[in-house]
Amino acid sequence: MEHFLLIMRYWINLLTTKEIALLGAILGAITTLLAAYIAVKTAFRQISKQFEHKVIYEGWKDLQERLFDFSKALTNFDSTILWLTSFIDSQDNALVNGGNKQQYRYKKWEELTKLYGELQLAYIAFLKSFESHEVILLQLLKMRKEFIGEYRKRIEDPNQEFMSNLFPEMYRQTTIITADKAKHDINEYWYKMSEISAFLDDFRIELQNETAGKILNKKVAKRSPSDKKYKILTKNGLIEARVPPLEIVLNFFKKPYVRAHYTIIISLVVGALLLSSFSFTYATKRSESNTPLKSSKILPLINNQSKTRDSMSNYGSAAEWFGAIATTIAFLIAFFNEPLVRLIQGLKDSADIVEVSQIKQGNMLKSRLKVINSGTFSDTFRGYVISVKGKKDFIEVPLLWMHGFAEGENTSTVKKITKGGHGWLDFITVDLSYYGVNGIFMYLDLGAGTGSPTLQLLNEGRTELLLEVNPNLGRPTHYNINIEWDGTHNHPVIKYSKC
Repeated sequence: MEHFLLIMRYWINLLTTKEIALLGAILGAITTLLAAYIAVKTAFRQISKQFEHKVIYEGWKDLQERLFDFSKALTNFDSTILWLTSFIDSQDNALVNGGNKQQYRYKKWEELTKLYGELQLAYIAFLKSFESHEVILLQLLKMRKEFIGEYRKRIEDPNQEFMSNLFPEMYRQTTIITADKAKHDINEYWYKMSEISAFLDDFRIELQNETAGKILNKKVAKRSPSDKKYKILTKNGLIEARVPPLEIVLNFFKKPYVRAHYTIIISLVVGALLLSSFSFTYATKRSESNTPLKSSKILPLINNQSKTRDSMSNYGSAAEWFGAIATTIAFLIAFFNEPLVRLIQGLKDSADIVEVSQIKQGNMLKSRLKVINSGTFSDTFRGYVISVKGKKDFIEVPLLWMHGFAEGENTSTVKKITKGGHGWLDFITVDLSYYGVNGIFMYLDLGAGTGSPTLQLLNEGRTELLLEVNPNLGRPTHYNINIEWDGTHNHPVIKYSKC
């Protein structure tokens, strides 16, 4: 370095004052032009990127709205189909049909026809929205084609035969099927619709990943049914719901509390390497300062530097080591802030259920769970029912939060809770609306899978289930919950214990 400075000083001394001024002006002009070019280039690139993101966002927003309308229409239709089993049993009851069975059946047929028409309109609007924004959804063309085929096969094609078998008088048919056959057809048709609901959820996930996910550089995990015989819909078509061994390993390390620990280990290794680098550099400088040079021009300068270092050796050593340690700590805090927070939050359970609240709202008996954030930081929480004893086809489903919302999460299945604060997790509802007609129903307050008796309905008697409260930063907390219900207009008895 000293050689270079001497050469530069010698070269500058050869130039005249005017030459130095001219050289400075030229270098200044070149620097200014280069800075302007970089600034303009960056600005245009940023504007182009913003426009691209706006186009993607607007397309995603419009398609999300159409998808939501389609999903809502599908839920309304399949839930009405599901309750047709009660309709079959009660249609001969004079208290139900008002003394006019034919009129009662006609109104039910009219209701189903109207709901099916609304479903078809929402389906067409969804496809049209996809076509309007196809340029940003090229990766999902195969998925759309697969979905159209499955929808036609499971809903459109069977509908005419289903309705004519159930309401033969509306189609001038004389063949009347038995009540058992009607119930079998109802359950089979509903099951096909529940599969379309699952595929629609897959569509929503892939849509987010291919649009908003690319802008935010984030991904939503694919649906993972507990029974691997089911298939999931992806941008590559229908695939078996099996998880490759490599993905299992990767998913393990994606868990926040696991990733935090390994990130800290990596950061400590990086810190050790930085300290080793600093100490090596320091030792090298010390050895170089004690090595004499033969150059007569540089020797006095080096000798002076050696004397200065020798006179301040203790102070210089402490300062450089202190600087190395401070730099390492700053590096760890700056680059590993989130993992450090996750590590601290994951050292203990941060979600505790402390109370069951039961109130009556109109014809609904609501049971809610009070969840306390006992962690070190504010966090977002989700509640899931993992399993219900005796239900083999049950899959993990989210619960709803009372006033649920979190920044960046437009859904009531997420709740932001401050440190020491609490939130109410909607858990169970006893519905008295159909008391005296179809009976009383108790069901889980789900954020997904509504209308599915397998996922939502709970029977009278004793029910055992596994509940998970999952914070974003900390580790999930599991609870065994026992529910006792007498099947009447009373609240169920709910007992819980941490696993």
